[in-house]
Amino acid sequence: MTNQLATVANGRVAFGDAVARVAESLSPLGAAARIIAESTACTVAMKELDVAGRRIDADTEVTLTRLANRRTDAAASLRELRRQVGRTDLTAEALRQCIRNMQRALGRRGTTPDEARVYAELIHGFSADLLSHHSQQGSQVLTGIDMVLNGDAAPRLAGSAAPRRAGGGRGRGPVRGGGSR
Repeated sequence: MTNQLATVANGRVAFGDAVARVAESLSPLGAAARIIAESTACTVAMKELDVAGRRIDADTEVTLTRLANRRTDAAASLRELRRQVGRTDLTAEALRQCIRNMQRALGRRGTTPDEARVYAELIHGFSADLLSHHSQQGSQVLTGIDMVLNGDAAPRLAGSAAPRRAGGGRGRGPVRGGGSR
């Protein structure tokens, strides 16, 4: 005998010790006692299977909802990544335009040696900024893609990271103004 109410082995139903004890308590009913105990055990087992099936259905529903939410989050993350890449292109284009403007100003007649040194320093700094900017944005995009693929929610891209200024705030050269970023 087993501890379970009913089990199936080799196509045959076997009843546990509890069913035998119930049948014994129903012994005044004679031969019907065993049939009543076993049929009731089957009814109880079927109810337990029904509850287990509903629990599995509920768990499946929760899992499907989580997957749907993950899909929604991933789609939102991808939209944010596309938006970030678009902003990156705009910021990079602004840096390139500043570099072109300063190169033209550097070659212009009437540019003093002092202005030329400032332009040269700015061109050098903005060029470094542009390289750094592309590297930084590429890393953020890759991190965002990794988060989407690995199920993390929306990427934590801190807006469009502003490129660092020429000189990196280390006290080199004059503070510059103007130029769109």
